[in-house]
Amino acid sequence: MPKTIVKSYGFYLFLLSILFVTGAFHAYRHGIDYEGYEFASLRLWNGTATALYDDPSDPVRSFYYSYFFAFAFLPFALLGKAGRFFFFCLFFASYLKVLHFSFSAAIRLSRVQVEKTMKYVILSGLVLLTTYAINDAFFNLNIGVLLLALILFAYDFREKKPVLSGVLLALAISFKMYPAMILGFFIWEWRWKVLLTSVLASVVFVVGLPIFFNGFENGMLLTSKYFYVLGHIEEIWSQRGWHFDGHVFQNITGTTLRYASLLSGNPKLVLNWVVGICAGFVILFYFRGFLTPRTQRSKEYCEQMFIFALALVPLFIPTSWYNLALFYSPLIALTLVRAIVIRDRVSQVAIAVYSILYCLTTPDLVTRPINEKLCFFSIPFVGIAFLVGESLFREISASQRRSSNV
Repeated sequence: MPKTIVKSYGFYLFLLSILFVTGAFHAYRHGIDYEGYEFASLRLWNGTATALYDDPSDPVRSFYYSYFFAFAFLPFALLGKAGRFFFFCLFFASYLKVLHFSFSAAIRLSRVQVEKTMKYVILSGLVLLTTYAINDAFFNLNIGVLLLALILFAYDFREKKPVLSGVLLALAISFKMYPAMILGFFIWEWRWKVLLTSVLASVVFVVGLPIFFNGFENGMLLTSKYFYVLGHIEEIWSQRGWHFDGHVFQNITGTTLRYASLLSGNPKLVLNWVVGICAGFVILFYFRGFLTPRTQRSKEYCEQMFIFALALVPLFIPTSWYNLALFYSPLIALTLVRAIVIRDRVSQVAIAVYSILYCLTTPDLVTRPINEKLCFFSIPFVGIAFLVGESLFREISASQRRSSNV
């Protein structure tokens, strides 16, 4: 085996090893979200499930997830401290799935052949560009990376095993509601069996399971409390000092609210207009492809649109924390391949802008006070927007060329 391959592969394994060791340490010592999962699951085990949502503002007792998630988490909760490690291992495996899918999709869409040395160079670059996000996921043991892995598996199985694909989507949606946004892609792709399975399975998981174990009255009470918490999440979070305009939220909602509060007397009105315009653009962007019969769409085109659908999740979800930047991973990998292998200048600029404005503005690198100021003015979000915008306009240009050739 050539030395260059050994070195590039070794560096890739070194990066993963560092992430595994530090991630396991964080999960064991911190894992803030894990404490909430554990406490909720033990309430089920101890027969006090009806109190699941009684402490929404408490740092440990608060629970914003479904009864189904608390039920599924029971094996980890019952293992005590060992459960943290096994849960972290599940997270790490999910991250490896994200890396593998992102790299493979980038190679397919770029239509290039890469040598093994270059493969591990790209993978190492992808690890470095997603370290901030995955480290946050490991530190808090937030389930975002697990949900992303379930969505990716659902995408992989959608053709040959649509029922399994629907169940995997339902698992992600039943754990936390925001993966329901991805259903829009499966509507766009006319995957009706996947959609029907996902909707039915979600109803069974979210509504049926609590009724089965607690009776109809208590089961419906738990379900109604769950949806109440979801509908009042901003009010509940504000009691803990978290607001949608907080600097930690590098998304459309947070950015709009922060700037609107400086420039306008009615930030919520401005937000409604901005979100409405952005949502309208997304609908128009997908509309032409939706009218095209599925048999006439190339696999590459569908995969590109799926990658955009993933990127829309952290862009639009008001509560998208740092770890949700992992949803950009396939787009980052695609831009990275174009920048390194194809040596496309615009892609090189996009990677540079994302690296400088998002990856190199973390609290550990620029100190927390500077990071908070940069985040308040959404400087990291500019890096994200540039990366997404570059690929978006590239696809729009490609779509116009396809139309002109018809």
